[in-house]
Amino acid sequence: MERSITVLRNWLESQLGFNGPPTSPEWQLVLSWHPSWAARIHEVQTVRVRRSRLNNSIQLQLSMNGRRYFTISWHACISPPKEGSLEAAMREAIGYQTRIWKARQPKPWLCATCRSPTLLQVDHNGTPLKTIIDTFLEQSANTAPDRSLWGFNARTHAPRLPKGAFVQNWRAYHSTHAQYQLLCRSCNAKKGARV
Repeated sequence: MERSITVLRNWLESQLGFNGPPTSPEWQLVLSWHPSWAARIHEVQTVRVRRSRLNNSIQLQLSMNGRRYFTISWHACISPPKEGSLEAAMREAIGYQTRIWKARQPKPWLCATCRSPTLLQVDHNGTPLKTIIDTFLEQSANTAPDRSLWGFNARTHAPRLPKGAFVQNWRAYHSTHAQYQLLCRSCNAKKGARV
């Protein structure tokens, strides 16, 4: 099978309704292309292909060890791996800080820009997260752990750094330098395009 979006989309459409083990060579190939699941093919017990009720798009779902299904991005099977995965892993390591901050905010939650109450995200206000990360990494003692020691977050599929001094130092540094605001998804995307 050719590794292109058209070929993969057509193949997945031919698989609509499939609900079973990924034992065929085609399934093994498709999963081996996925950056988060390639190393974990042996854990996938069931693959399911269906249409989203929301927008009728194709959904590729996996179940591991008899657990609930995870919807994964089949587009990631064709896209080259994203650069900056250290940044993604560092973002994942401080995710709990943003969730705690949001939970402590008085309700009603509203976007700081447009006052919308829907699809709110925690945004770094003032100093962007990328700048905080870069400044932290410029300090000579902060060397990231070897990539072979990384794991991944089973819920978000983000790369996960191993526990240790690097993560502890990063979390402490971020906690003292980050300021937040709530933005709706649209305002956050517009802000991201300007930064």
